Amino acid sequence: IRKGSYLVNTARGEVVETAIRNILLRTSYGKWLTPSASSGALPGVYLAELERRHPGRIIRTVLFPEDLRQGRVFVTNSVRGLEPAGLDWPG
Repeated sequence: IRKGSYLVNTARGEVVETAIRNILLRTSYGKWLTPSASSGALPGVYLAELERRHPGRIIRTVLFPEDLRQGRVFVTNSVRGLEPAGLDWPG
């Protein structure tokens, strides 16, 4: 996540998005995961375009912060496109 940005989580601890970007997790087994609408994630213009271009490859699901340790994290928005992101974990 870009310096100065942060993850938005639900009261249940589910990952939603960053302040201005959608989150995608590329898992070690090749799946692309992104928070679902049930977690409060906004659809995102660029994320919707990725889903249109690659039907069935992006799975909307409930994600928790610890899930983001299980692969490579990317962020996306319609201005900057898809970019790799780093996470700074407390402690």
